[in-house]
Amino acid sequence: PIPLVNTGVFAVEQGTLQLHANATLGGLVRIEAGGILSFVGGNQTLASTLAFAGQGTLIIQRPVSVEGPIHFGEISVRFEGAATVSGSFALSNASGGELHVNKTMTFPGDLNIGGLLKIANAGHTVTVSGTFTLTSTGTLENTGSLRAGSFNNLGGTIIGNPPQVIGGDAPVSGDVLLRLDHTSAGDWVVEYDKADSTEGLSEAQAAQGDTSAFFSASECVEFSFDLITWQPLLNLTVVDTVQDGTTVRRFLLGDLEPSFIVFRLARRPEE
Repeated sequence: PIPLVNTGVFAVEQGTLQLHANATLGGLVRIEAGGILSFVGGNQTLASTLAFAGQGTLIIQRPVSVEGPIHFGEISVRFEGAATVSGSFALSNASGGELHVNKTMTFPGDLNIGGLLKIANAGHTVTVSGTFTLTSTGTLENTGSLRAGSFNNLGGTIIGNPPQVIGGDAPVSGDVLLRLDHTSAGDWVVEYDKADSTEGLSEAQAAQGDTSAFFSASECVEFSFDLITWQPLLNLTVVDTVQDGTTVRRFLLGDLEPSFIVFRLARRPEE
């Protein structure tokens, strides 16, 4: 079989297309509703330049190497057979997208669910080595076992078994500390009592969602507008004012108009 290398537009408009040889997918892969792309042979590489579009189905039955963050969008993705994932990059989907895990397997990076994550078999254990994030539009349907290095529920729906955090509940590198939703025009604002701030992040306060110690060690925090790309908190322009002992921190974003900001403990270089 001849290996496939795609850097342009790769489209499945209808019917089923099976890949039996090694493939490297970059560029745009569009799978229309009613179309199926199936990895049935060889080993597949999802390049850092890859983007998915459409509302069709991707069936992964072979080892997949991930070279950068991958957003499946509204595609229905099924992991089954000999499927494995290597590469500690985030995998994500959007509202309307589905991720079906039909085997016991490990995702070595983060998993961000804005659509559906379904584990239908009670005998299957799915492990997310990084952070499992369930956004406000996300749904977890879990009959089996889902284990994660940390779990961030940003208002999603859990049907069945909740995720189990590996190693306990203390916040670790990658844990989300705070989410701000932009519901009206104007500045993004956080209020916290500077008197309660500590040197570094307070695990107890972070675990309880308390922001009083949140900004006392800004070099330990990073932020994202999409849960995929993360930047150091020091990249944000902020203005602090004190009113009656309470510090009000305003984030100045210029012309940027994201729908939310999420802050988390910064990843350590070895992670």
